[in-house]
Amino acid sequence: MKSTLSIALLFFLALITTRTLAQDKPPYTYKESDVKTTESGLKYVIIKEGTGVVPKPGDEIKAHYHGLFANGDKFDSSFDRGEPFKTAIGRGRVIKGWDEAFTMLKVGTKAVLIIPPNLGYGDQDRGPIPANSTLYFHVELLDVVTREVPYKYDESKAITTPSGLKMVIVQPGTGPVPTKGDKITANYHGLLANGQLFDSSFERGQPFTTNIGVGRVIKGWDEAFTT
Repeated sequence: MKSTLSIALLFFLALITTRTLAQDKPPYTYKESDVKTTESGLKYVIIKEGTGVVPKPGDEIKAHYHGLFANGDKFDSSFDRGEPFKTAIGRGRVIKGWDEAFTMLKVGTKAVLIIPPNLGYGDQDRGPIPANSTLYFHVELLDVVTREVPYKYDESKAITTPSGLKMVIVQPGTGPVPTKGDKITANYHGLLANGQLFDSSFERGQPFTTNIGVGRVIKGWDEAFTT
């Protein structure tokens, strides 16, 4: 009797282990009854709930994805390449379904996203993806970098130079001050007076590099970055 119980217990544990390992990498398995639908028509199912932060629009995420068509054929996979995908989320840099989905998931979450054509590539062909395709993305959100821009500051503390340039030091640095001709690498977030964004290296996740003080950028930058 003990031998029979032991065999049954080992089989049960082996079954649990196999199912667990099967969810380590996609394609994930799930029940249709667990699929949720948002107002936009995005469908998703949580395979494993994460415990980290939820990305906000403008944050940079690092995620793995495994892209399938409705028939199960694969069209792309960062899992296969072993290289996660990085992008700013919630800013229109990826398909609408991703922008919506990744601002609902916690870091560490594994999920399946079922994205209808209107939240994907619509009636446009995109490489191996035919027009009007419903896309199935098996994803894992690995990390998020929160962008602390625009900075909060007290305008009464602005420094005005003889040229009319105004500056507010939000956080003093500890490194050297660039001099004329030096090469600098910097991030920037450009806003109009009404708060409208016109450009941002923060969102692209790619800092800007230039020689400063030699007329390669606007006069305000040449003056500011050499102080």
